Amino acid sequence: MVEIRYLLNGITVDSIRDVGLTSTLKAYLSYNSSDSVRLQNAGWFPKLKITDNVLVDSKGGFNLCIPLKMLMGFFEDYKKILVNVKQELVLLRSNDDLNAVISTKATDVPKVEINKLSWNIPHISVGIPQELALTKLIDRNVDIILGFRSWELVEFPELTETNRHN
Repeated sequence: MVEIRYLLNGITVDSIRDVGLTSTLKAYLSYNSSDSVRLQNAGWFPKLKITDNVLVDSKGGFNLCIPLKMLMGFFEDYKKILVNVKQELVLLRSNDDLNAVISTKATDVPKVEINKLSWNIPHISVGIPQELALTKLIDRNVDIILGFRSWELVEFPELTETNRHN
């Protein structure tokens, strides 16, 4: 993935570029050993060698369930419900899959085909008193602050080419 954007009512709330690199660096810095065990279904195996094919079946396919809190700060920090908003998740993919797959042969050109992609969002049904309170809140037209931490990856490609850097 090159970029992921999360939009509420057409307004970009959170976005992240270089998703694989950014989420891997964040994971190495913040997950403990119990988090690593819990996130194996999402493809997180930090202690395995690259040559171990843990996720791939005999046909070369694999299934992953990746929580969005692994990829974006909004889903990690924001714990409240959203009422009457249109939610969009924009996934932008690279033209090739060279950064997504490691091949054992130098001549192979890896290709990842996505057969199914689903976004599971919990739907909450509230009781009549809570629905009345939410309706009154919506009728007041009060802005709700969405507090969360956003991640940003800054790369300096010229660092490896120079002898000095400030």
